Amino acid sequence: HLLDGGFSSAPYFRLQASGTYLADFHPTGFALIDLTAYLPEQPAPRRRKRKFGSIAAAVETVVTLLMGIGFLLALTAFLLAFCEPVLRLFGVTETAYPYAVTYYKIVALGCLFQGLTQVFCDFVRVSGRPVMGMCVTGIGAVTNIVLDALFVAVLDWGVAGAAWATVIGQLLSALFGLFLIGRGYTKVEMGKGIFALDWPLSRKIISCGFAFWIAQMAMGFISLVYNGQL
Repeated sequence: HLLDGGFSSAPYFRLQASGTYLADFHPTGFALIDLTAYLPEQPAPRRRKRKFGSIAAAVETVVTLLMGIGFLLALTAFLLAFCEPVLRLFGVTETAYPYAVTYYKIVALGCLFQGLTQVFCDFVRVSGRPVMGMCVTGIGAVTNIVLDALFVAVLDWGVAGAAWATVIGQLLSALFGLFLIGRGYTKVEMGKGIFALDWPLSRKIISCGFAFWIAQMAMGFISLVYNGQL
């Protein structure tokens, strides 16, 4: 009662408390206990729900920044337009040149499907389905092996058959990845917002992946030098 004015002073409170059961309690402790009656009831803390918006925003930015469909189509056009210089740069000999041109021009058509396959595989993996992500690329690999045997060994299509087997495998992988996203097997929802570029997040992605990109470019350059020297 000291808190609401029931006692005129603290000494008077101690005097009254010394002859009652309150003598066993420290006045300060008693006041703190009594204070709980004056505090409003606190609501129970709410459990935070997991939000996957950041995951969706990350993969959307990756699509726009690195694997945009326009970029893949532009890459395909570039490879087809500069077929001979690229093959010469990689050290293709005169003997293998006719076969290399045939294979190169067909496989270049699969750049779009290959790029989309990698993106869709990442969508599935970041959604907590690594096995399903492996299936996205695995379907293309198995299809490629089966069609290689059919087109090359059975139909005798030669290098062109091997190239078409590769492109068809990439196409099936891309379609399977698109199916998983469209049927809700991932946390990513396809929509107009998937092409909205988030610059702050893009800078973070670049800062994290720049070193790996340099390493990949270095490995590609080393392979280029090796092929040119053979």
